[in-house]
Amino acid sequence: MVRVEEDRLNKEPPNLTFRKKEKGGINFTSIVPNTHLDLDTVKAICSEYKIHNADLTLRYDATADDLIDVIEGSRVYMPCIYAVNKIDQITLEELEILDRLPHYCPVGIFGLLSSSLCHLVLWPVLNSGTTRY
Repeated sequence: MVRVEEDRLNKEPPNLTFRKKEKGGINFTSIVPNTHLDLDTVKAICSEYKIHNADLTLRYDATADDLIDVIEGSRVYMPCIYAVNKIDQITLEELEILDRLPHYCPVGIFGLLSSSLCHLVLWPVLNSGTTRY
């Protein structure tokens, strides 16, 4: 998978509140237990962006990448479907392994596995504007 730095494919925007303020230091509040972020990590990330006064409220177990995405504010969250080509050339066992992957559409040249089948999957999902399907 190619990961573009500005895009987050098949992800929801982070459920956290980050607000810069004039003074008062970094206030770190969490509603749920955290395994990824603590006050020292938050201060280190904020200092990289020259932010010394801010309020941060976490509503889920956020990661450092989630905090950076919110601070930068330029991320785009969009749904996508991965089209797997030449699906008719693999075995049934390999197809069963692929079937466990989320967000994929098989495309093949023979039989029912054609691009028209992929269109039936693509349009409803991508037009809905949601990442849950």
